[in-house]
Amino acid sequence: MPETMLRFVVAPGGDLVLDLSARLPGRGIWLSAKRDVVETAQSRHSFAKAARQVVNVPDGLGKLVHDALERRLVESLTLARRAGQALCGFTKCREWIVSGKVGAVVQGRVEARMN
Repeated sequence: MPETMLRFVVAPGGDLVLDLSARLPGRGIWLSAKRDVVETAQSRHSFAKAARQVVNVPDGLGKLVHDALERRLVESLTLARRAGQALCGFTKCREWIVSGKVGAVVQGRVEARMN
């Protein structure tokens, strides 16, 4: 069930790298795509145990993973929109829903972020 999991690899320098495309070389460390699982693995040093070496895990790994998944989602929706497989706007969406052309409805909201 890799499509519901996250793959991490250890770079030659010992840094932990998130591999969303699952194409980077090296032995993968697979985790459930849940923030609490990632944070627990970080706090228990599970990455180093799984890799059998010292691993440099970035601070705030859960947030880094969340941000990377968010970027991937936006990129995928953008590509689908360019290909004519996704659209936005209430009227257009309602027409597609009524005609049965819709496989999924995604509703988003913008949140103000404080840096």
